[in-house]
Amino acid sequence: MYKAFLSYKHPQEDFGRIFVARLESALKRYARPLLRPPMRVFRDEVNLRPGADLSSLIRRGLEQSEYLILLASPSAAQSRWVADELELWFDELSRPPDKLLIVLVEGRIAVGRRDGHAAIDWERTNALPTALRRRLTGLPLWVDFSGFHSEAELNLDNADFKAGINRIVACLRNVDPETMLGEELAQHRRNVRIRNGTIGLLAMLAVVAVIAGLWAQRAEDRAEHEALRQRALQSAAAAEREFERAPQASLAGAIDALAATERPLPAVERTLRRLLRRPGGEALGRLPGG
Repeated sequence: MYKAFLSYKHPQEDFGRIFVARLESALKRYARPLLRPPMRVFRDEVNLRPGADLSSLIRRGLEQSEYLILLASPSAAQSRWVADELELWFDELSRPPDKLLIVLVEGRIAVGRRDGHAAIDWERTNALPTALRRRLTGLPLWVDFSGFHSEAELNLDNADFKAGINRIVACLRNVDPETMLGEELAQHRRNVRIRNGTIGLLAMLAVVAVIAGLWAQRAEDRAEHEALRQRALQSAAAAEREFERAPQASLAGAIDALAATERPLPAVERTLRRLLRRPGGEALGRLPGG
């Protein structure tokens, strides 16, 4: 299901295309909890897939939408596609007028009085399709965005743009605009707290990961040192066992064992001194400093 269907005349100019995309994005983002999926908005340019039948796609989009948002302009007022969408919405799907929201993009919507109530002055209005004339007896909700002319204005940091989005989303959520604004401010604070908490948690996890890495490296270094120590001791023991058979090779092995560790092992050093004092070992000399 879609919360809203965007009905509009596809603009030819770059700003018109940017406006439609920014409007859709703002509606999805406004007052949205950080971890909740955005509001679903149907826009044919986004939902159309290669090879899909556009008429069937539009029909399904309208059938599955709760509201229709008409982007009003003189070109939309003359569009056959827009007229067909409105006819399907009101006549075939029997949707009530209060499910129609109007966003004035360009042109004019004039307001007058009819039977003592505010109503559209159709004689001075050029942005609405005439098909709406018999369907709108009162004044529908409409938001004037026709004063925006640059991409920089189309963001929620712009108070005027945000106010318009607030009115639309308030209607979509069935709350009054003031309540909606308070909800958006409260949700923004919650999102900031969640974001900052997430950043803090990620920073803490990064520190933990660094510490764990250092401990792992130290453990690896200790394991490597112990392995070298054990090999040196084994080499020294083997040299002592094989001395009678091959004294020169045994002494060389003991010397290699002594040099195998960063600091000479006392046990290996003692083994080497014993070998040098044994018959046959004197001829190979003494350890320096021995």
